[in-house]
Amino acid sequence: MKRRIGICVIVFAVLVTTVILFSLNQGEPETPAEIGYGYDSETAEEPEELVPVNAVRVAYAYILRAYHGRVAVYRPDSEEIYMETSILVESLPAEVFEDLKDGIGFMDEAGLFDFLESYSS
Repeated sequence: MKRRIGICVIVFAVLVTTVILFSLNQGEPETPAEIGYGYDSETAEEPEELVPVNAVRVAYAYILRAYHGRVAVYRPDSEEIYMETSILVESLPAEVFEDLKDGIGFMDEAGLFDFLESYSS
């Protein structure tokens, strides 16, 4: 009888210890990978820019960007240069230079050429 009580006490102690260890390992996941979203910080790409729901997207016909120290014209659907200019990026006002980093869009050729004429020498 004493032996049976001893075995029961040991089994109970093992069960209690197992439950305690299991509950300690059930904390909140710390990373997206632990959550299971397939996120891998080493291969993850930059998240897309969030655009407010009420934001209006404008489809530009031409976009100006810097290319090797000069202003270049791109089409929005291509990464190839549409037209190179002789306008040096360093000759632009600071505000225009900052805008050029994100790209300056134009709806039509007339607006594009007005801008280019105003900064060409």
